[in-house]
Amino acid sequence: MADFCNNCAPNVWGEEIDPDIEVTRIALGLENGHFESVLCEGCGLRAVGKSDEGRPMVAILEEEGQVEDMVRWISMEEWLAGEVR
Repeated sequence: MADFCNNCAPNVWGEEIDPDIEVTRIALGLENGHFESVLCEGCGLRAVGKSDEGRPMVAILEEEGQVEDMVRWISMEEWLAGEVR
């Protein structure tokens, strides 16, 4: 079954069902300089992380590869605001 993040789940299921990938909860639980891999089938979100300074970040799929995917790390604020897709 496909998993969806905070931004995509409401579009797929509506507001009554919680997202599979709760990005804010994941970020709050991470130590600085660490990340957790995720896979949102809606927007291509690949990881949630925290910078060395403690800023929440997300990795968005840029290019899918045969061996490795290319991602771009952006701030969680940009991602939540929908400024980057």
